[in-house]
Amino acid sequence: MIRVLGKGLTAQAIKEEYNDVTLYDDSNFDTYDKDSDEVTVVSPGIPPNNKMVKESKNIISDYDLIYEQMPFSIWISGTNGKTTTTQMCQHILKEKKSVCGGNIGTPVSKLDKESKIWILETSSFTFHYTNYAKPNLYLLLPISDDHVSWHGSFEEYEKAKLKPLYMMEEGEIAIVPQKYKDINTVCHLITYKDSDDLCEKFNIDKSQINFKEPFLLDALLAL
Repeated sequence: MIRVLGKGLTAQAIKEEYNDVTLYDDSNFDTYDKDSDEVTVVSPGIPPNNKMVKESKNIISDYDLIYEQMPFSIWISGTNGKTTTTQMCQHILKEKKSVCGGNIGTPVSKLDKESKIWILETSSFTFHYTNYAKPNLYLLLPISDDHVSWHGSFEEYEKAKLKPLYMMEEGEIAIVPQKYKDINTVCHLITYKDSDDLCEKFNIDKSQINFKEPFLLDALLAL
C-alpha cells in the first residue's frame, strides 16, 4: 500500500501508475492511521509544517518512489532558469532518447521508463522530501532568496537545493555556483563564477550563442 499526502498532479499520477494507492488531504485526514509505517509520499506542494506531514512516518518523495526504475538522470535546479535550462537540455538530447519532466510537464511517475535519459526540473520542495534518489548529473543555477515561507528560512531553502550533493557518488558530476566549491561531496564538482567562466572551462565560444543573460547562462549549462 502507498499513501500519498495531497491530491494534485503528482498524487494523481502515482494513483494511476501504482496499485493500492490512497490519497489524503486535510479534508479526510481524520481517517488516516498516524501510527502506520506504510510508505507515505508527500506531494511537493505540501510544506513541512503541515499537520499531515508532522503526523506521518516513513515519508519519501515521488522521486524516491520511482528511483529504482529511473535511467540516467539529469536534475536541474536553482531559483531562476530551471524550466528554460530543462527545455534546452531536452532539445539537445532528444535524439539520444531523452524525456523531460518532474516539476514541469510530466510527473516522474508517468515518464517513459524505456527512455535512455530523464531530464528533471526539480524543486526545493521535492528535494526536501527526497531521502535517497539522486541524479547522475546535477546542474545548479544560482540560488537567491525564495520560498522562505515554505521552508522556514533561506538557509533551509539553500540546504534543500544542495541536498543531492551529499547523496551523489564518485563518477557522478555536479556543476554548481562557485559559492559551493568547498561543499563536502564525493561526486566530481565543477564550479562556475559566471557565463564567461563556464565558457572557459568548457571551451565554448560565447559569440556563437544567440542568447543574452540570463538565458545565456541557461544555454551554457545545457550545453
